[in-house]
Amino acid sequence: MELKDFLEALFDNGRVQVDFVLVDFKEQELQQATEVLEREFGVRRREFKGEVVAFDPVAALKAAQFMYRATQFVLLRYLKIEDAPAYLQLPEVSNVASELLSIDLSLVFLPDLFHYAKKASPNDELLKILQAAGSRFPLSSVGMKLENDGDTAVKNLLQNRTLGLAYANRIVEHKATDRLGKHERLTELVREIIGQHSKLIWDTLDIEALKS
Repeated sequence: MELKDFLEALFDNGRVQVDFVLVDFKEQELQQATEVLEREFGVRRREFKGEVVAFDPVAALKAAQFMYRATQFVLLRYLKIEDAPAYLQLPEVSNVASELLSIDLSLVFLPDLFHYAKKASPNDELLKILQAAGSRFPLSSVGMKLENDGDTAVKNLLQNRTLGLAYANRIVEHKATDRLGKHERLTELVREIIGQHSKLIWDTLDIEALKS
């Protein structure tokens, strides 16, 4: 399955296939994948609140390749874990909404892959790599426990209102209580989203306990 087909399946139903060997992506394949990513970004852009966010093709493509390679290492057990770091490369963490939201297009599926891998092999060394990626990109990893709480990355997210709202919305959507309680700004955003309808949106959350 080419990268383009992988992404289309990922966005459509999450049922993906990968090649049985690690081969470099061809230039045409990368271009086609970028077009798929840009279309998906256009769909998701409507969810973003705050600033107008542009698509970042470089960041999006880097994350897409990470997810494809990570899926290969999870599914193809004969691949050597020593080779994983060379293939599982993500962009440096930034606080730019266009970059992080473009990365999130495919990296948002990281928790699903992580839990699948953990269930298949709880002591797999690959889990450490996936968890480290989740800690670097907390917006995309809601649903999995962060290594060292991803503190710095979360603080960076919360400096940008668009990113902060996207993160808070995802926490509310997943009812991710493990992400709450440490950052006052995040508490404010979650309370803003829930408003006066906390029992309808998140009935197990003690909204009074979130008051600073």
